[in-house]
Amino acid sequence: MKETQIRGRRVISTEEMVKALVADADNEHEYRHVLGGMLFSTHWFVYDSTKGEIGHSTDWYRYSWCSCEELLEAYHGHWWIRDV
Repeated sequence: MKETQIRGRRVISTEEMVKALVADADNEHEYRHVLGGMLFSTHWFVYDSTKGEIGHSTDWYRYSWCSCEELLEAYHGHWWIRDV
């Protein structure tokens, strides 16, 4: 994929996002889910290194937990912007 930027930030695939979460385990990260056009949805993720699972929330601190594989399956082909 040709590198894409929106609002000066790099757009990444779900696969890249999962790798980044695992690499920075136990820290919460905010991502914008690219819905199309200029529509976005805010999500919070954390990879728990003791559980080996990703916590996912669209409502602060109310996590749903799943494996990396489940998240990849649910969001395959989707795009994200990491807010830092």
